[in-house]
Amino acid sequence: MIVIIVKSVLIVSAGRQFHLETEIPVFVGTTSTRGEWLQQCAASFKHRLFTPIVDDATQELAQIKFIHETFRHERFLFLHDSVEILDDRFFELIDATSGSVALFGDPVPFGMFMGVFERKVLDSVPLWQPASKEAAARAELLWTTRYARAAEPYTILFPDVCDRKAVRVVERFGRKNLVLENEFIRKYKGTWGMNPYALRGR
Repeated sequence: MIVIIVKSVLIVSAGRQFHLETEIPVFVGTTSTRGEWLQQCAASFKHRLFTPIVDDATQELAQIKFIHETFRHERFLFLHDSVEILDDRFFELIDATSGSVALFGDPVPFGMFMGVFERKVLDSVPLWQPASKEAAARAELLWTTRYARAAEPYTILFPDVCDRKAVRVVERFGRKNLVLENEFIRKYKGTWGMNPYALRGR
């Protein structure tokens, strides 16, 4: 594995040639204290490049804002470091899409801030840095709903992967996790069961 350090951004390569014109750029949000999570995530990327966005002071929405303002991609895929890719065909599915793509529809489309985001849509919705974890939780519901409305029509890639259909909880790296998974992807979720209406108006 080749790791190139560019300020606070790491570019991780599995050591193969790739085609920027056909592959959607992949970014993984993480922090400097989540090395075990990032290592596990990186090990699951068998044949794809990705760029971790390492920032201890921000939540996912601010990381998306950073990507949007720093890189010039028309579309990009944003994932968490608590994800494992189980089948390389996942990226074939992603690369074959058009427009905006929510990985999951739970608790709302683009929930967990994971999916393919478009520059033209991000240009049309506000982006900010949540000041607290509670503010970030609210943004997961409110901002993603706003993004989805602006992105219509959009795709939900795995609509059946959701909290209520998860069948196991595992301990990983010092916390209990609800496991969301199918044949393509596994997500270790530290907080689950969020009501899409619970934080509205607070």
